[in-house]
Amino acid sequence: RLLLASLAANLHHPILRMTGSGIYSPSKSVYYHNEENEAKFMSDNYTITPLTELMGNLQVCYKSLCCYLTYELAAAHKEQYALVVFDGPHKVKGKYYIQVCALIKCAGPGLDTCGVAVREATSIIDFKLWGNFSAKHIFPEILASKMTLDLPDSIGWENNTTYHMSKKGMTSGLITAGLYGRWYEKDR
Repeated sequence: RLLLASLAANLHHPILRMTGSGIYSPSKSVYYHNEENEAKFMSDNYTITPLTELMGNLQVCYKSLCCYLTYELAAAHKEQYALVVFDGPHKVKGKYYIQVCALIKCAGPGLDTCGVAVREATSIIDFKLWGNFSAKHIFPEILASKMTLDLPDSIGWENNTTYHMSKKGMTSGLITAGLYGRWYEKDR
């Protein structure tokens, strides 16, 4: 029996039965590229892509930084989440270079509400978040509902090329899971 994998290019929108760009095998989609938008967070323009299914694999890039997310929601939810990425000088209270990969909860159903302050969340998400950071100083954080900190199950460099963080079994809803890189050598 011959099994083939295919590479496809299009928008991923399951509700409209559009499978999207990605790598597919007969049994599952390996990775797909989802809708990307730009959004302003903390005065910086981030690239953002929404989570559209209960489980999946996403990739989003900004300049040379690519972020990856493998995730599974514990149950159906009405909260909107997005994978966001930024690679550049942050220009608030000085100018310093940052690289950011983050899974964030949006304040409402639209992507225009992502980046608005959120204090409560009910969605439990198991995830692995990683990126090909050039910055050598990476600061991971997981912020749960009611502004409580949670610890990752695993963090660190893989093959000196990507930095990762994973978490399973959170006890309260996820607000933000982020990897914040400081590239001190590029500060001006």
